[in-house]
Amino acid sequence: MFDDDENINDEMALAYHLLTNKLEANQKLLSFARLVWPFLAVQGVSKPVSTHIILDGMQILSKKGKITNPPRKPLIGHILRNADNRDAVNQLERIITVLKYEDKEAEKLSEGENSEYQEFQIKSLINPEFLDSLKQLIPYLKYKSIKNYGQLDTRLSTEHALDLSEEYRNLIEKLRGNALRWKEERELIGNELEKMLKNINLQVKDVSLRYDNELSKIQNSIDDTQVREKIDAKKDELTQLQMKEKKNLLDNIAVLFKNLNDTLEEILKKNKFFSSEDLLKRKAFEDIIPSVKDQVSFLRTQGNDFVDSLDTIEERIFEINTKAEEIDKKAGKDLEIFREQESGKLSERDQQSANLKQEKAEEIGKLEQEKKTIESLFSEIKEIIKTKEQECLDQAQELIEWSLKDEEIQAIRMPIQWIYMPFYAIFYEDEDMMEENMHILLPGYITKSSENIYEELSSSFLEIGKEVSEKIEDDMALRSNFEFSIENNSYLKDEKFKEQIQRGLTLLKNQNIISDNIVNQINQKLASDL
Repeated sequence: MFDDDENINDEMALAYHLLTNKLEANQKLLSFARLVWPFLAVQGVSKPVSTHIILDGMQILSKKGKITNPPRKPLIGHILRNADNRDAVNQLERIITVLKYEDKEAEKLSEGENSEYQEFQIKSLINPEFLDSLKQLIPYLKYKSIKNYGQLDTRLSTEHALDLSEEYRNLIEKLRGNALRWKEERELIGNELEKMLKNINLQVKDVSLRYDNELSKIQNSIDDTQVREKIDAKKDELTQLQMKEKKNLLDNIAVLFKNLNDTLEEILKKNKFFSSEDLLKRKAFEDIIPSVKDQVSFLRTQGNDFVDSLDTIEERIFEINTKAEEIDKKAGKDLEIFREQESGKLSERDQQSANLKQEKAEEIGKLEQEKKTIESLFSEIKEIIKTKEQECLDQAQELIEWSLKDEEIQAIRMPIQWIYMPFYAIFYEDEDMMEENMHILLPGYITKSSENIYEELSSSFLEIGKEVSEKIEDDMALRSNFEFSIENNSYLKDEKFKEQIQRGLTLLKNQNIISDNIVNQINQKLASDL
């Protein structure tokens, strides 16, 4: 029980003023009571620090939201096993789609683990803002009877509270486990990535080895030295052929002169008689002269024929010389053609080598680009998983912040303990609208300011007051609970109520909390309400 003075007259008078001061002329006060709001402090988490959660016994407050689910390991495992026979880049792109929940099977929110987020609700769990307000009151806790307070029917049993605390701890552990599963998924994908990169490195090595072997074969098939040697050999071959053909031409020349030699031998043979003195002397002069004339005629004829033969020989020698020149030209041309052919083979070799080097560079370039793409995609995967892992840890930490550290609430020493917070409430009737409404006043500060003598303990207390007023409009059971408790414990039924208010006003006036003007306002309101 939060501490309060034994004499509550001043508190009652101030609460009455604060709750009724803003009522309009058409709004009639029906009941005014002091109640207690039940809260249950239950053990929260034990690590990293020991905490208690505070549960709302009225179940007006609750924690409702969503948590990040673990990765869909079976689906990702199916992709990694390459069941669809996809390449590495497509595998990783599909994994990214799955991790982002952008695939066809993906759901954003559900009650299970197949969606990106899972809905949850822990009824009665009080939010951090309200906890901070309660934390300011907890140092004033005392064990006291609540028999003089109107008591609301709690919607929360101790057994249910223990179940809720277990649900709270399990949810935190689940989130920590989900974070671990995301981390393990990153390691699993990383292991598969290492295999992918290793496979690409092997492909790069195989491509490099294959092309290097081809280049080596091409380079070894012909080189500059071999070409020079082949050209020199061809030159020697052509020179030998050239010499052989020229020798054949010389044979032709020899034949020409041999024929000429035969003619000369025939002339000399026939001229031998006339050149021998002994032979001539054996003949009579008269007999020789006709023969001499015939011989001269023969020699003249043969001489003319000989001269003609020389012309023919000269023509033939010119032809043979021309043919010899043609042989030289042909040999030179054949050598040049051969040289060009062999040089062409070198150029062809160089072109083939250049083409192979380009093909090698292109294939290795594709593999290196694939490697870079894979590494880039894995970086994206790691970032997605890191974000999801951190989401889980942040959500777990957020849930822990919905509890109070035991060191901050030393007044609560029991694992489970009921706490009651006093507050005031009124029901009033709006005669124009023909409806009944409720206002509540939670603990706050006395400011001693003439303009604003009361200030809410926190904005969360102000908001919860509005929320309660709104909820009783829709929740008939909650409305009946408040209405019944306020009506049954209404001070307006007490004959001493007016006297208590007057005593309270005197105390407030003596403490300079309220002015004479406020006292007059309260008395006027009191006269109209009673």
